[in-house]
Amino acid sequence: EEEENILRIAAGVLHLGNLEFDAGPSDGSTIKDEDVLATAAEVFKCDREKLSKCVRFKRRVTGREVIETPLDPQKAHLARDSMAKYIYGRLFQWLVHRSNETLSAALGGHHDKALLFIGVLDIAGFEFFKTNLLEQLFINLSNEKLQQFFNTAVFKSELAEYEAEGVPINQI
Repeated sequence: EEEENILRIAAGVLHLGNLEFDAGPSDGSTIKDEDVLATAAEVFKCDREKLSKCVRFKRRVTGREVIETPLDPQKAHLARDSMAKYIYGRLFQWLVHRSNETLSAALGGHHDKALLFIGVLDIAGFEFFKTNLLEQLFINLSNEKLQQFFNTAVFKSELAEYEAEGVPINQI
């Protein structure tokens, strides 16, 4: 069941990414192909109209009042992409958490949590294709943090080595 849910969420995001928008009434937008919306909603197991509203309207809550402002096609694309990235990010976090739980259970629950580590290394760096697969998105999401970690570790190591050898350097 877990595996099915993971695949369903990933498939839902991919279908969500296929949504395209046209200019609609009063500076709003409409969905070009309602079948794509229907498929995404079905895969996500959510209400089609509510999903449509999520990507086509900006919602603000002020006190007890709810204000919904229509989004033009360009902003609807951004809302769609933000929603997809958020869902992918949450799925990735859940997968890492679930993997750690599984590793912990395999170790009998007696371990140092600091020793558990899941890393993803993409030596080629950030890649952008016309069509990205789920694995590539996971790699791209984690790549920025890995690059920051790598740079920090290498620079600290090099500075310590220079200092130990008495090489004069300007502080970076």
